[in-house]
Amino acid sequence: MIEVYKKKYQTCLEMLAELRKDNDVLSDETLSYNGILDPMAEGIVPVLVGDEENKNRDKFTGSVKEYEVEVLVGISTDSGDLLGVVREQDKSQKMKDERQSDEISKAFVDYPREFEQTVPMHSNRKVRGKRLWWWMLHGEIIPESERPINSVKILDLEMLPSRIITKNDLVNEIETMNANIGERFRLKLVYDSWQGYFSNSSEIEDYRILKFRIKVSSGFYVRTFIESVSKITGVPLLMYSLKRTKVIFNTN
Repeated sequence: MIEVYKKKYQTCLEMLAELRKDNDVLSDETLSYNGILDPMAEGIVPVLVGDEENKNRDKFTGSVKEYEVEVLVGISTDSGDLLGVVREQDKSQKMKDERQSDEISKAFVDYPREFEQTVPMHSNRKVRGKRLWWWMLHGEIIPESERPINSVKILDLEMLPSRIITKNDLVNEIETMNANIGERFRLKLVYDSWQGYFSNSSEIEDYRILKFRIKVSSGFYVRTFIESVSKITGVPLLMYSLKRTKVIFNTN
């Protein structure tokens, strides 16, 4: 097994294709990723190399993962990250309000360390014979009652210094996403929703970005965690960026 750094905007399949292209020794090897990262995320992805490792992939289970995560305050989307249709925004308070930020940060820190988490629609898990993300891209939401539930743990969580971005920063991020993702992942629908948001939010100039480092058990969905904190605080939130910094497998 090797660790490969997946770039932002890449799919894991594109990462594997690039790995083959850049490494002649791997051109004819069986390769598969173990622990998918979504296109808007970046960071370490374990890659199983060769027939033997891929036949015995079940031993690479139960991994602990560490992430650095940024959270945009004041907006939510139907996917929980920037690559989603804007569904809610907070115009009642300034997005950069420090007291509001402290309350949200406290909600992250105080969240239960062990809980049940319903697998989200952007997941790679199969329901009704298709990946959940496939159903989402085709406009169908599978009810929570039909989706798997994972028992998960937060092993460590540390809030890091927050920062302020401007509206132009956010616009540039959406434009960069639009240029790099291509005609995938409902992109036109997503992009149009962001354009509509920017047209209707001329009074907003700045946004608060919260940041935390988190260590979690296998099966943990960071975006779903952020959405849960959003419900607790009543403030729209979304995952602005995610970087996976470590993957630890229990191979005993």
